[in-house]
Amino acid sequence: MAVAMISFVSCANKSANADGKKCEKSEQCCCKGGDKAGEHKCDMAGGEHQCDKAGAGHECGKAGGEACAKEGKACMKDGKAAPAAKKTIVCRVYVKKGQESAFIKLAKTLTDATRKEAGNVSYNLYQSPFDASTFIFYEEYKDDAAFQVHANSVAFKTFADGIKPLLAKDLNIEQF
Repeated sequence: MAVAMISFVSCANKSANADGKKCEKSEQCCCKGGDKAGEHKCDMAGGEHQCDKAGAGHECGKAGGEACAKEGKACMKDGKAAPAAKKTIVCRVYVKKGQESAFIKLAKTLTDATRKEAGNVSYNLYQSPFDASTFIFYEEYKDDAAFQVHANSVAFKTFADGIKPLLAKDLNIEQF
């Protein structure tokens, strides 16, 4: 069972109108998580409110909340973009019986290269103690952009091409 910590940021610790009234020109508004731009609920408290779904550094102070939720990124109460979410990958690999050593050799080259990538937090390979031909990569990156750098690296492409004849079945890749 996987558990993910998800946080929600409210607009200056104030809530939106219960009646769902749309923002008016004289009111500051607040994006509510998941709402689309132009469908914002108003925060009647006035003042400089920040949205919880906005582009980097974007504030929701414009009348009607135009331009909110452009990128779907969370923003902090100060209007700055929240730090990008860490990206975790769990990849289960099923290798043909007798090909474990060849796989480990390729995986070691990839692991060594990946650990040197600026955006890599951790990169580990585990072999099942119950089935020597089953492996798991557990990978953590500082954000999705760092993961994309890894996925497009020469080391990764070389590894991906090299393991094809060693696989007993398709990789099982989960992203968190």
